[in-house]
Amino acid sequence: MAYTDHLPDERIDAHAVDYTDASLGFFGCTYHYLIKPSGVIEIGRDPRTHTSRGSPAHCALNILIGVVGGRNEEGERVSTITSAQREAAEELMQALANVLQVPLELTDAVENRALRELRLKEERAEIKMEERLDQLEALTAH
Repeated sequence: MAYTDHLPDERIDAHAVDYTDASLGFFGCTYHYLIKPSGVIEIGRDPRTHTSRGSPAHCALNILIGVVGGRNEEGERVSTITSAQREAAEELMQALANVLQVPLELTDAVENRALRELRLKEERAEIKMEERLDQLEALTAH
């Protein structure tokens, strides 16, 4: 599950993502399923086909679920997942596991990105604090 890197707008559907992905050089919509902010699930590409996003080995083994959102009005990456999207994703993933008769193995890129961004903010704050301490130390050394 990963953000589509759009505004969390209900008007963004599988056709819009198909157009965007094609304009980025992918062979149409890269997500097999797309979950709109309201929780509505659409088919982005035939689930029996490989996606054009990622390495060939990665593409052959995965079903990609796109969550509409991930950007704010300024174009910055932000967490925009709605409870309806999260619930729809959980139901979709369980249904796919049941139909395919495979254990459910999840990689939540939405959650992974939020954790990475939190770590990055903490690292930046620590660097700023060290720079400020160095400045204060330089002032008091004279």
